[in-house]
Amino acid sequence: SEVFFSNSIEEDLSRRDFTINAMAYNTKSGLVDFFEGSSDIKKKIIRCVGNPDKRFNEDALRIIRAIRFSAKLDFDIEKKTMDSMFINSQNLRHVSVERINTELEKILKYNPLKIKLLSDMGVLEWLFFGYLPSDELLEIAGEVDFDDVSREYFDEKNESIVENIILDLKRALIFKDLCSEKLTILLKKMRYSNKKIANTVFIHSVVNDDRYDILLDKDECINRKKVLIKGILREANDILLAKCAIYSKFIEKYANPRYCFVLFNDIIDSGECFSISRLKISGKDIVDSKIAEGAHVGKILNELLDYVIHNPLENEKEILLNLSRKIKNI
Repeated sequence: SEVFFSNSIEEDLSRRDFTINAMAYNTKSGLVDFFEGSSDIKKKIIRCVGNPDKRFNEDALRIIRAIRFSAKLDFDIEKKTMDSMFINSQNLRHVSVERINTELEKILKYNPLKIKLLSDMGVLEWLFFGYLPSDELLEIAGEVDFDDVSREYFDEKNESIVENIILDLKRALIFKDLCSEKLTILLKKMRYSNKKIANTVFIHSVVNDDRYDILLDKDECINRKKVLIKGILREANDILLAKCAIYSKFIEKYANPRYCFVLFNDIIDSGECFSISRLKISGKDIVDSKIAEGAHVGKILNELLDYVIHNPLENEKEILLNLSRKIKNI
């Protein structure tokens, strides 16, 4: 309930969570390491400073922080610390969902398999409202390596954008066995932003849609696969999100998406139409030609897009104006 300051460096460091975070340095004394943090770093161990029960009762979030450090650094958690984590895990119920999610997202980023510890503790049972991701799904999410994916498949220069979308992808994979409606409800209760929810649910819908299994078949007709890819681009309304959704189908089957992304990039580079904005006709053209007005214009544009996605060479203004007249009369 209160913060007390101290003039003693040892007392200050004794309040820290783990030994690897309980060191200090200055030019006069050099490394100050009362709790053998440097030794634990060499041993690759996460260990509480002093009594672990006391540390975790000071702030139960430290339980998830221990898992996060283990995931990021690939360190083991020392037995007494781990035992105390299990004993005190239910105290996490008193920690805000927002604080828990901050740590959970970092575990998801570095090593999703470590989430299993929270399942073993019984934390996920209430945190995910009864949903428990299978070991297989956690393993699949763990196959998504940020550096490999970013370097090999995504040409987005902004690393933070790529990192966020890959987290959306990993989240969609671990929640794969939930239906879209329950996933949306769960993510809202876990206080995710609207954008994260929308991206996660979209990728989740693609990875669960059997229609897109065709993309994995190298012998399938190229034009048919291109139609499916353009359909995903249309629904995503975002090139990077669409690419992540397609990647989810391949990573789930441990397949290489390279040849599929060749088709994907060809669609983008050749300017094939997959959105209304890429049609060679606008709503204004339809109104000016006295074909339709109001809500009927949007309906016609969507039907034109359906047509052009299947017939990319027909994306010409006069062809689409003539087709608009036929659609109007149906």
